[in-house]
Amino acid sequence: MSISTEIIIPEIEKIVNFYTPEIVEEIARETGFVQRESKLGGIEFLGIMTNGLYSCADASLDQMVSMGKEINKELEITPEALHQRINPRGVEFLKRMLSKALELSVSGLIDESVPKILEFFSKVHLLDSTQISLPEELSKVWIGSGGCASGSGMKFHLMLDYKNGKYESINITDGISPDQNYPR
Repeated sequence: MSISTEIIIPEIEKIVNFYTPEIVEEIARETGFVQRESKLGGIEFLGIMTNGLYSCADASLDQMVSMGKEINKELEITPEALHQRINPRGVEFLKRMLSKALELSVSGLIDESVPKILEFFSKVHLLDSTQISLPEELSKVWIGSGGCASGSGMKFHLMLDYKNGKYESINITDGISPDQNYPR
């Protein structure tokens, strides 16, 4: 696979180059997003679904295909074929890529002296929950608290095994879900 060096949307280049192509394609295969030689690989899908859509949130499928061609000039895929790839395997692939990004970003933050203090524990979990408001139009999908706040919201729950520097869980819930229920 050749990745274009002339990328029109510079943000796509950042997300594509954050990971090595080998990591992206390995995760794409592990999640079943790529099962055989495919026209649409993990790198193109990741670039389209992250910074591609960030730069143009209401992009049509035709525009998304064009974003893929900006990443890989040799990509030949129809809008219909791209639409078929936006499925549970694609979602799982994107979740694993987010997990990998978080893992890569936290690996340099672990203080080497801390695990020595915690040597008697096999794991030390840190749990974080972050809430964001969403546009009202999404309230049927993502329920928010309403009132003065948006009627649509979501929470991101991240569980880090601090001792090993790996995220063990990433979960997304409605904005009204109580945090204390998450660890169960």
